[in-house]
Amino acid sequence: MGAFDHNGCVQFCLLDGRSFFNQYSDHSGGISITTTIVPPTSASNNDGSAEIIASGGVAPYTYSWNTGETSSILDRVDNGIYVVRIEDSRGCYYDETVEIDHLSSVLTSEDAQKVFSIFPNPSNGKVNFTFTSAVAVESDLIIRNTLGQIVYQTPNLWDQNLTLDMSEMSAGLYLVELHQADQVYTQKLILR
Repeated sequence: MGAFDHNGCVQFCLLDGRSFFNQYSDHSGGISITTTIVPPTSASNNDGSAEIIASGGVAPYTYSWNTGETSSILDRVDNGIYVVRIEDSRGCYYDETVEIDHLSSVLTSEDAQKVFSIFPNPSNGKVNFTFTSAVAVESDLIIRNTLGQIVYQTPNLWDQNLTLDMSEMSAGLYLVELHQADQVYTQKLILR
């Protein structure tokens, strides 16, 4: 059974066979989120990040992280558990817990930085990529948005340098992948 509060946020009452009902409140008002996590490169680095993309509810949204951050991107963080409240313009909210932990079995950003560099990062649009001599005919550059969709791809890199104008792309976090044979080197790119 469900009802709406004075803000139009969803309020649920769930019936329970033992005690007539237990009340469970969902103040989301239809807000849903997509979370993208980039883990720190090691357990001791604070270079991890998380990005929350909200939809549903009534935009605009505000973000309130337990760290004090108030944007959709939590950047330069260490391993840990972080909590964010996403609130829409009606006052409906969605609370999300995000766990950020380094992955020791994955190639690190430090490995990727030995193969290619990105600058400036964060960027306002024009992004430069510099590749070491390790870039070979079997190298592909792929840029993905936080939904995992490919927004840019160039197969068979030959050049040592590549400059892209990404000013038409939405601000946010992107993952840059360099595919070489059976290795994938990944770095994050932030567009402002």
